[in-house]
Amino acid sequence: MCNSTVSSTAVFSNPETITIPGAGESNPYPSTIGVTGMTGAIAKVTVTLFNLSHAFPDDIDILLVHPNGTTNTILMSDAGGSSNITNVTLTFDDSAASFIPDSGPVVSGTFKPTNYEAIENLPAPAPPSSPFVGLSNFIGLAPNGPWRLFVFDDFGGSSGEIADGWSLTITTDNEVCTFTPL
Repeated sequence: MCNSTVSSTAVFSNPETITIPGAGESNPYPSTIGVTGMTGAIAKVTVTLFNLSHAFPDDIDILLVHPNGTTNTILMSDAGGSSNITNVTLTFDDSAASFIPDSGPVVSGTFKPTNYEAIENLPAPAPPSSPFVGLSNFIGLAPNGPWRLFVFDDFGGSSGEIADGWSLTITTDNEVCTFTPL
């Protein structure tokens, strides 16, 4: 009989700088984090971008893709307006109190995944983006494998970087079952 659930949480990170050009795909595209050793199904996912700088944050589209290659969510798109941001650390969490502001300014903090425009489809090898914006897209899936972060600047003229990379915090649930001999 399975009568309880045990949760476990782990943090995985990639400290590599992600360079965002004046227009087009970031370098690297995508940035990858390999998740290994987790058991159970995903119960929660959060993502943190460390020291994001960009002259026009509204140009940035960021897509997180699960290891299955198709399940994904937009983390940030058409948000933040035209106010320059420097060394901002953003955590994306479905439980956050608010979205990134549409017209800025963007400050360090925890926000819900935010997309102020229609569905964003980033260039291949990124898959078509989910119409549902939320990290809950990943609930119930297996956590292990290569998670990919696609960053794209969809309008020319302004560049930036995620200077200290990104991290992924995953919580899984495992059923605890007890067996009673007959």
